[in-house]
This record gives sequence, structure tokens and C-alpha cells, in this order.
Amino acid sequence: GGSIFQFNTNSSTWGTLCAATTTENLNALSNRQDHDTVYVVGDNGTIIKMDISTPNSVSCELLSSGVDVNLNDIENNASNSAAAVGEDGTFIFTENSGTTWTALDPGVSVNLNSMSTEDQISGYIIVGDSGTVVQFDDPVFSTISSGVSVNLNAVDARSSVADVWAVGDSGTVLYSDDSGATWTTLTSGYHDYV
Repeated sequence: GGSIFQFNTNSSTWGTLCAATTTENLNALSNRQDHDTVYVVGDNGTIIKMDISTPNSVSCELLSSGVDVNLNDIENNASNSAAAVGEDGTFIFTENSGTTWTALDPGVSVNLNSMSTEDQISGYIIVGDSGTVVQFDDPVFSTISSGVSVNLNAVDARSSVADVWAVGDSGTVLYSDDSGATWTTLTSGYHDYV
């Protein structure tokens, strides 16, 4: 574990971007295309900050998250702020480009698996085990009923509209047209882990 790769579309090959920064498994990365900073999270509280402002010269820095649980997802919604979620209801937040991370209590103790933020959403939409949906609008967490009890594994919001989708175990697909305030279960036709 612990390596970060980049695909070169010109040569159709993969190359190592950051090697040996950590030996921990890496689980997710922030993917905002309008920022020069990408954060990567992994097991045992691992956070790596990548500066991608200079093409072909990416710098990687291992940060101190202050937690030792597995981190499952991370999002950055501004140039200097980001949030990460993980096991046992872990939510950590930075407002200084990752120099320090603050643990906040989202009011749940289940594993938090995924989060999303976009222009139409105030703060973050977070999903987790046992149908958990939490909205974070700094500094307030609100638990939202998803209408399901299966583990929710991923969530995605669209930037120009209030559409949000979440997927989970047993082929579960949820949809919200009001930025995650209410959810409708959609039929996926699939009955396994999504």
C-alpha cells in the first residue's frame, strides 16, 4: 500500500506520483478539479497532501491527522479547508490547508464511508453504515433519514443542481432532488454491494 499513481494520457501508461510516503493502505482522494491541492486518506489516520500546481512536479507531504482510525473519504470544498470521514463516526476538519485537523462529533458512532460537497449543498453530505446520512453545515451536524437500514457506501452531488445520489449494500440506490434533505429509493435491479 501507500503509493499514488497517475495515468499519462499521452503515453497510455501509469507512473508513480508519490512513492513510499506511507506503507498504509490508501482509501480515497479529493477530486475537486478547481484546486491545486489534492488530499489522500487511508488506514490508521493517514492523510497525504499533494500540491499539483506545477505540472510534472507534484510534491507530497504526510500530514498528522490526530486520529488513528481508518479514514474512508475526504473532500476539499475551498482552497484551505477540507474534511475527512472514517470508522466509528470519525469526522475531522481543517481550515488551514491541513496544518491542523480538528475532530468534531457528528452525533453518530457508525462507520462513515463517503462524503460529497458541491455548490448547491451547504457543507457536506455524509453517508455511512446502517443507512446513516448526516449533513454538516459548519458548525452544525444534522442527521437525515435515508429510509433504509443497509450500509451506504458512496455519495455524489452535482455542482449545478441540488441532485444527490447514494449507493449501498443490497443494490440500494437513493436519490435526493433537494440537496440531501429527503431521499427516494430507486430500483437498481441489482441485489449486491453497490
